[in-house]
Amino acid sequence: MPALRATMDRLVAENRFAKAAVEVALFDAWGRTVGLPVYALLGGLAQDRVPVTWALGAARPDEIIEEATGKLDAGKHASFKLKMGSQDPEADVERIEKVASALASRASLRMDINAAWDELTATRYLPRLQAAGVELIEQPLPAWDTTGRPGSPSSWRSRSWRTRACAANRTRCASSRPTRRTSSR
Repeated sequence: MPALRATMDRLVAENRFAKAAVEVALFDAWGRTVGLPVYALLGGLAQDRVPVTWALGAARPDEIIEEATGKLDAGKHASFKLKMGSQDPEADVERIEKVASALASRASLRMDINAAWDELTATRYLPRLQAAGVELIEQPLPAWDTTGRPGSPSSWRSRSWRTRACAANRTRCASSRPTRRTSSR
């Protein structure tokens, strides 16, 4: 598998999601060929369930709340990711604040801003998302924005950020530091 990964990287730049799909398909084919589940190929079953964040998109607050409440009530998901960045920032943040207020003690909320904001916009609105209870903010600024001073939102480019906010059902809060850095290549 490492040789196949290296070949993909040599032949195709970036496209991590597509490469991941090919790699998963290759593991699946390998497992089917030898009659083993993929987890056995990877060293054994570590747990029988993996919590997954459900993507809710950029719909109206009432639609998002209805879908999220259905998932919560059915016991299917307790973590939700919403998209931002295609609307006016003020309206977008107000939309998220409404959703966060409705789901406050029941769910973990994460936002993907899709690198749509500039430093001024991020400086203005990220504190409101944190105050609303958003636990993770993904890519507030474009990766190419490297002009910021240390500690400024520009220095956060293409990172996911955990805020100090926690849903009431969580046992600990994460600090406002990057959880990982996405390559800017």
